[in-house]
Amino acid sequence: FTLGLILPGMLRASDKVSEALYTQGTAIVEKAISDYKAKEVEYRKLYEEEMAKIEALKGEINRLHEERAQASGELDTLNDDIRRLQRQLMKLSEMPTSYTVIKGDCLWVIAGYKKIYNNPYKWVKIYSANRDKIKDPDLIYPQQVFKIPRGTIGEEPRPTQYEVMPGDFLWKIAGMDKIYGDSSKWPVIYQANRDQINDPNLIYPYQILDIPR
Repeated sequence: FTLGLILPGMLRASDKVSEALYTQGTAIVEKAISDYKAKEVEYRKLYEEEMAKIEALKGEINRLHEERAQASGELDTLNDDIRRLQRQLMKLSEMPTSYTVIKGDCLWVIAGYKKIYNNPYKWVKIYSANRDKIKDPDLIYPQQVFKIPRGTIGEEPRPTQYEVMPGDFLWKIAGMDKIYGDSSKWPVIYQANRDQINDPNLIYPYQILDIPR
């Protein structure tokens, strides 16, 4: 009789302990799951941030590859330009920078010589470069030695001389940035070149004009 009364009580106490343990275990598991989910969110955020950095780096690498390819193309172009200029310099080095007049010469004939300009119309360039020796372009004499300018005169940023190109006029030349950047200053050029400009409205290709500074 006594045992029949004790056992149900023990069973009820055991159920309460099991329930408490279950509840405690459930709470622990739920907290662990909650912590895991929180960590998962945190790690996912870090993962996404790192992936975004990786994508940004990939984009930067692609951009650098494109810049490298462009720079390589520009370098090839520069090398081509250098080789072209070297050929021109070699060609110019083979051409005389002075000429001694012989009997029968005139400026037109001299400019037309292949070793000079191969262009008789450039006689004006020889005349302009030798105005100290040539008073009248129709009168030159054997044994005179003339300078033969090479290249285009006046290509540097602030030239003191300028070679007239087809289509040029004093107003236009004065307005060039490398000359005065002010077209109204054309009279300065005209006054400095009165010995070869009779009419300021008439200048000719290949004339070499002094540019006062």
